[in-house]
Amino acid sequence: MVTGKSRPIVQVTQMLGKVLQEDGFDPQEFAQYFAGWKALGPAFEFADFYFGKDGYFNQPRRAGRLVLRHVHLPPENSSLDAARWALAAKRQGKKTSDTFLIYAFDPLHGFLLIDIVKEPNGHLVAMMDTTRSVELMNLYADIAEAFIHSGLVLV
Repeated sequence: MVTGKSRPIVQVTQMLGKVLQEDGFDPQEFAQYFAGWKALGPAFEFADFYFGKDGYFNQPRRAGRLVLRHVHLPPENSSLDAARWALAAKRQGKKTSDTFLIYAFDPLHGFLLIDIVKEPNGHLVAMMDTTRSVELMNLYADIAEAFIHSGLVLV
């Protein structure tokens, strides 16, 4: 259960675990870092260099509810984008990029970190303009729905 200022429960899908390992990160350490950031609360959304703007995706929905959240992560490719990110971080301002972590949240089950969508495709996937992006976003929403409903981690 997630309460007050205590560290929330954070789980990582196998899908994301593979991505993190390929990028040289330990999935459990990443989950603990995320938990520490979330434990600070919404007032500290922009206090961390690594995590940026945080919010819901407007689609797809399940049973009329928003189920997918995302938080922007630092850009990898463009030095101009990286410089903008660093400046916004220094000012504790809103940091955005085309790379983001997709996750779900439930007050009882905590957080499920689902996947990272990397630049330059982040917002293209989120816009759901192609058959592949619709399939991917619906997969993420199905994973989120199962977690929110029962705490089940599908992948």
